[in-house]
Amino acid sequence: MPKPPYDLPRHRTVAHLHVLNCLNTLLELPEKSEPIRILDIGCGNGEFMAYLQKALTVIHPEQNFELYGFDIADYGWGESEEYQRAIKALETDCPGIEWRERLVSITGEEAWPFPDDYFDAAVSTFVIEHVPDMDHFLANLGRVVRPEGQSIHIFPLVNMLYEGHIDVPLAHWFKDINGQSAWITLANRLGIGRWKKDREIFGISSLKEYGEHQAAYLHSGTHYRNLKVLHQLCRKHGLSLSHRFTRDFYRVKLNQILKRPQTVSHKREKNALISNLSFLLLRHVSAVTLDIRHVSYDLGARKHAQQASAKPELKAAAQ
Repeated sequence: MPKPPYDLPRHRTVAHLHVLNCLNTLLELPEKSEPIRILDIGCGNGEFMAYLQKALTVIHPEQNFELYGFDIADYGWGESEEYQRAIKALETDCPGIEWRERLVSITGEEAWPFPDDYFDAAVSTFVIEHVPDMDHFLANLGRVVRPEGQSIHIFPLVNMLYEGHIDVPLAHWFKDINGQSAWITLANRLGIGRWKKDREIFGISSLKEYGEHQAAYLHSGTHYRNLKVLHQLCRKHGLSLSHRFTRDFYRVKLNQILKRPQTVSHKREKNALISNLSFLLLRHVSAVTLDIRHVSYDLGARKHAQQASAKPELKAAAQ
């Protein structure tokens, strides 16, 4: 492995560098020559895939990394101009790889088109808040990532104060769509929001109509959840979650602001209590980082051990 500082490719967002740090912290690289397969969920223009492919290769030149990605055709990605641009960009940035075999388009209801236990890691950045069916998402995640694998997901919880998709604070907290529309209209009337920019993009001349337009987008295109709901869904699918890397997202951002050297991995969290307390605040600021993975426990073996301990004859039989 080359010694730091690494000559890393330029990252477009803090989230990209943060996920790279998370992967380098979590991945256990094999001594053999098997490739490390990583899935980018909701890969969009493929920029993040190219970044990870190049950055991981720089940091671990002895290892073979295979990046895969998919996005949802329901939202216009599919065999469209955006898909073709993604392929072309990947072929330019990372030549010599059959990207058309690694980049796929599916509908929201389809099973992810990959074999069971195929990936060592899966990642997503600002995707989960747009996923309508988390049962479907987690079932597929648990299937395609091997039992010892990792997955890292950056996205905002419902607790977030600032709705970043339309730049109107608290807009996503409204359950009543008429009240939501009225609040978005008022905020933009006061100069908070994207009215001046979006009215030309969407061809909307009325502030009231614009408020209705944005409320409809939030209602149809975003699905904010709290940690409790996500925890329950993960347990249902035999998965665990941890938000331990949430603080590190802000550390990476601070390092960038202060122009400190880039890091390529995070320090292991020594104080879980501090991590949990800081999360209670940071979940309101911006995105959180969830580490979702398989978890299993042999309840039968535990019960048998307890019974054997209580009854000497069972203990002797077990031996």
